[in-house]
Amino acid sequence: MAYVIVGASASGINAARTLRENDKNAEIILVSKDEYVYSRCILHHFLDGRREIEALDFTPKNFFEMYNIKWIKGVEVIGIDVKEKKLKLSNNEDLSYDKVLLAAGSSSFLPPIENLRTANNVIGLRNLDDAIKIKEEAKKVKNVAILGAGLVGVDALAGLLDYDVNITLIEMGDRILPLQLDNYAAEVYQERLKEEGVNFKFGVRAEKVIVDDNNNPISIKLNTEEEVPCELIIACTGVRANIGFLNDSG
Repeated sequence: MAYVIVGASASGINAARTLRENDKNAEIILVSKDEYVYSRCILHHFLDGRREIEALDFTPKNFFEMYNIKWIKGVEVIGIDVKEKKLKLSNNEDLSYDKVLLAAGSSSFLPPIENLRTANNVIGLRNLDDAIKIKEEAKKVKNVAILGAGLVGVDALAGLLDYDVNITLIEMGDRILPLQLDNYAAEVYQERLKEEGVNFKFGVRAEKVIVDDNNNPISIKLNTEEEVPCELIIACTGVRANIGFLNDSG
């Protein structure tokens, strides 16, 4: 039996381990476009310098050898033929399977704000590549705008506190972490963050990204007509499932 798992995040890794515990003789292959195993929940620790890439790994040392799992890393699944039971890979190879588990995860969603999807320096915080790019760009700019004050937005904020940048958090709701905190608890955090120099814009909506002649952000225009200066935008406005490779698969 050949099991193939698409995706090396928490679900894919735990599925591979569980398969091996239940089937000692099966061939288990894990395919991922990532070249590292890492926890998305602590990417802000990489941003703030507390952890290097290797310290984001949540698996035991020598995990793949320990569980006899073949890892095809740095390769993306771009198609699937369910009749022939084959995956089409970005390296122009096909990979056959008896059973396949799709654990491809999600990508950051960019809302339909004018220029947001086409401007430079607009980044989500969903994967390691995002965190690496944010870390690089944050050293070059003076103003950062974060869209969304949910868990990911607050993680991005926490990871950037020690950078020499002005941070503005823009949120349509009336507080940070509206699904997790009541008004009192949110206010405690907000006051502490204001002491760190963070600017909050609550109860507003971003309507347009103002860009320069090189398509780099200059500011975000809000529905109040106010413009928030920013050369880097971190969009923490939800996710969408990675299902593009399933097109035409039936």
